Amino acid sequence: MGATGCFALNGVSYLAAIAALLSIRLTPRSIHREALTFKTAFGGLGYLRSDRRIFSQFALVAFFGVVAMGYEAMVPAYARRVVQTGVGGYSALLACGGIGATVGAFVVASLASMRHKERLTILGMVFFGGSLACAALLPYWLPSTAPAWARVSAGAVCLLGTGVGAVFVYSSSMMLIQLAVPDHLRGRVMGIWMIVYSGSVPLGALWTGRVAQSWGVAFAMGLSAMLCVLAALFVMVTGVLASPQVVTRPAVSDAGAPEPA
Repeated sequence: MGATGCFALNGVSYLAAIAALLSIRLTPRSIHREALTFKTAFGGLGYLRSDRRIFSQFALVAFFGVVAMGYEAMVPAYARRVVQTGVGGYSALLACGGIGATVGAFVVASLASMRHKERLTILGMVFFGGSLACAALLPYWLPSTAPAWARVSAGAVCLLGTGVGAVFVYSSSMMLIQLAVPDHLRGRVMGIWMIVYSGSVPLGALWTGRVAQSWGVAFAMGLSAMLCVLAALFVMVTGVLASPQVVTRPAVSDAGAPEPA
């Protein structure tokens, strides 16, 4: 079908998403509409300044987009130089990344009742970093003399893992933010989230491409993987994403002994 046919099919596929959106039916309810002022328009930014936990989620999404997701721009070079495959192998690598993202989305959805949801973000960064490191080290644990199908399969499994990890990070972050933000600010805050998400990934492609040009694709991927794991360990140790714990003290009677609950 050629490139033109692929673009046409991609455009047609959006009709399914449009149909799904048009089929949504909401229960009518009265909505309090605020007057559009400078303060209301930038209310989401004001909320981020007041909530350390949500601000940390935004900072982590920006970090992950810049440091980690730049690998997507290197997949063509990775397929050619590291996996040593052509168009078919490159398509398989991309497809497995998409399959991993789908699997990750279902897993995150199944863990919606999990109490400490911030751990999903940390787990996603570690899993992503480990998978990307395996992809970067592919030439060391799979020699170039290996069959082409073996190299493509190994690279595809690695990128499948990166897809799972990336969706863990983004989906859990989005879920935590939407559950924590007040109803009247959710739209504005998620608008900022989309700006951070959409703007950070191209910046990541910029620096990873420059590093790959100087030191190679595998080195750039390995560096991204190491930074992601270190950031996940930092977040876990500092607990910046954890919910504030309310400490309750037992009531003390006049005699000095705790009263029964």
